[in-house]
Amino acid sequence: MQRFALHPQSSKVQCTMRHQQRWFIIGTILFISLMILLGQLLQALGVQPRVALTATTTLITVALVALASVIAQNRRTRAIIQRMAAGEHWTHWHYPAGEWRNLAAHSAVRTYNTDLEATLPALGRTVILYTVSAGAIGYFIGILNNPPQQALQVGLIMGSVVLVLSLLFAIHTYRRAHKLPSDAEVDVYIGPLGICLAERHIVLVDAYTSLAQASMQAGQPALLLLETRFSSAVSRAAPQKLAIPVPPGQEEAAQALAERLRAKFVLQ
Repeated sequence: MQRFALHPQSSKVQCTMRHQQRWFIIGTILFISLMILLGQLLQALGVQPRVALTATTTLITVALVALASVIAQNRRTRAIIQRMAAGEHWTHWHYPAGEWRNLAAHSAVRTYNTDLEATLPALGRTVILYTVSAGAIGYFIGILNNPPQQALQVGLIMGSVVLVLSLLFAIHTYRRAHKLPSDAEVDVYIGPLGICLAERHIVLVDAYTSLAQASMQAGQPALLLLETRFSSAVSRAAPQKLAIPVPPGQEEAAQALAERLRAKFVLQ
């Protein structure tokens, strides 16, 4: 198996991913614990043990499948980031300590940037989806062997528990996505595999992400403007915008890079 030497920036990004994965694992364990307690609560309210067990086991199974998917995706992404830092990139820009934070705080950068998963509408849709799904699962499982009133009670309890957990997750995600980066040095890699920068990465070699636009905007600072779209079998293509500040003196290189990205990825 081929191994790559880790660049410091690659290590930082992968460290961030491991941190996020660690919290996802902790959250899953807490969720499973709450589901076990929920099963006991449902039985205490008079729900048949078999129904309570089926309802909570269903949600636990969904959580475990989601965890396995996140771990597998992170493993693939970390391998791609390693390859980019090891040389499989077209452009490498280095930002001294403090420079990236100052540039990222510029109004033009913050106005253009959108993180698809961390906008308030997206987080709101996620909370509603999880809450309604949990409530519906509880109701339809409960209705099999219980009166409608008790089935509704099961659905409301399960939906309420998932609502609280989803809100906590949404608040954490929003705060993490909108905080300013640290003062540390930053290396940005852009190439045929994707884009890797401070605490954020976009993989362009998977079946779900496509590059919709790439351009260079003059100014102080000049910006490399990228727009990607993520789509899957269960969601339509949604835009995600990213503005990368161009280091002084690299404007022509950024223009050439934008043209190269359009030629390779953007459908004409």
